[in-house]
Amino acid sequence: MNPNTRKGILLMILSMLGFALSDAFIKASSGVMTSGQIVLALGIGGTILFATICIAKGQKPFSKSFFDRAVIIRNLGESFGSMGIITSITLIPISTVSAIQQATPLVVTLGAVLFFKESVGWRRWLAITVGFFCVLLIIRPGLDGFNPYALFALLGMFGLSIRDLATRPVKDSVSTMQLSVYGYLVLIPTGIAVSLITGGAILPPLHTLGHAAVILLFSAIGYVTVTMSMRIAPLSDVAPFRYSRLLFALFFGIVFFGERPDWQTYLGSFGIIMSGLVLLWREKRS
Repeated sequence: MNPNTRKGILLMILSMLGFALSDAFIKASSGVMTSGQIVLALGIGGTILFATICIAKGQKPFSKSFFDRAVIIRNLGESFGSMGIITSITLIPISTVSAIQQATPLVVTLGAVLFFKESVGWRRWLAITVGFFCVLLIIRPGLDGFNPYALFALLGMFGLSIRDLATRPVKDSVSTMQLSVYGYLVLIPTGIAVSLITGGAILPPLHTLGHAAVILLFSAIGYVTVTMSMRIAPLSDVAPFRYSRLLFALFFGIVFFGERPDWQTYLGSFGIIMSGLVLLWREKRS
């Protein structure tokens, strides 16, 4: 195995661990912070962090590119995606949220067909169909096991899929760090809006700032390492290891939060992962 590929795989696994830890600390903080406060704290902290990195790299943290159509759509996806994921983590098991998140590549592939006119064969169509069926198996709409709060996770998954799709047409002149600043910046009004809608306090209590700092730390580690992974190794080689996030989420959920996923969640998770791997395999062969 190529050394860069091996390093890329390790970075991808580290990234998924970082994101899973961030989710776990969001879950642990839900008793002292509302979802709106968590979104707001991440927005403020992330904007400051990545703006500082931009300045250190000699880049402008903000420019008129913020108003480009693709950037606006990307930021809207980031806003709804983060709001949905964070809200769902505070309300339902993180293993369920993570399982639904794994369907993002399926939605991105479907979006590429609809909006970028990419060609998809019958095998990939079958994988997409099976993957969506597995999402329904986890959510179980209309059945006794249905939890309406799972719809927040579904909203988050679709939001992040829109973000990923909108990233492709963004101009090359807009750096990754600038996109990061923009993405975290829009979380500030999103967090305020969520707090106003739910009726909670807007600003997080001072004693919870440590919680927010830890969430931001692990989120930033995940973001930086996933970016490094995809830049040093072929995407088709490292992308399958994105699914390690679900394994970490299952571990944290079972060990620290006493979650006991049912057989439908396990079966649905397995089906989503297999569908995603089929998509990656067909992408590599095409």
